[in-house]
Amino acid sequence: LPPPRPARARPTSGEPSRVPGVAALMAMDFADNTPACLECSGEGADETFVPPRRHECPNCHLFYEEEWEEESPPSSPQTPPASDIIPTSVMRRVASFFTSGETAVLHLDHLIKKLDENQLRLVLSYAQKAQPAVQVAFLQGALPLQGALFTQLCDWVEQGHLWALNLGELRFSQDQLAAIEASLRRSSVTHLFYECTVAGEWKEHLKAAIRDNRTKHAKWRLSRDHKQNHVIFEVGLNQH
Repeated sequence: LPPPRPARARPTSGEPSRVPGVAALMAMDFADNTPACLECSGEGADETFVPPRRHECPNCHLFYEEEWEEESPPSSPQTPPASDIIPTSVMRRVASFFTSGETAVLHLDHLIKKLDENQLRLVLSYAQKAQPAVQVAFLQGALPLQGALFTQLCDWVEQGHLWALNLGELRFSQDQLAAIEASLRRSSVTHLFYECTVAGEWKEHLKAAIRDNRTKHAKWRLSRDHKQNHVIFEVGLNQH
């Protein structure tokens, strides 16, 4: 009979596993008489050890896991970009606002991601039909208004319900500023915020348009209507 093989030292946590292609995960302190793995038996030393998933060796008491990646699942049909899908939670939040009866003041930041063109289009569509109508709109930083939604913005302004409009953090082209001036003159907007440094020569034109509108209505003036006064305070006006 061949002499018995010398016992191999148990791998410690500080020693890297000598089993090719696997990683030692944990050591345990029990043993039985089931056959040992190739590393412990010394057999197949020149072969590549391919352990089954979660292999436990009864002699060295180590668990091994496969290091290779599992086969990728079949590819699913391509989904539209995230911006083309309006989350249900957003749709519910927008619908809830416009059916609340408290729609006089619109803060985009409270409803949607204002850089998402489709979410912004959804809000504009609701706003154009809102009852009660939106009087004050904080649209600052809503960049899609500079592009595909510009015409819809002008149409909404011309409906005549808005009297305060915040267009801060936006940069409209010269042609767009001309269109905004024309829309303002057909609107009820009496208070407008737009960066003076961006407006350039259009600053005086826009200012003249909204000042002329102050003879059209008195929604922007404090009165005995406490509900309307609350809307005015939302704009930050302090009129007497």
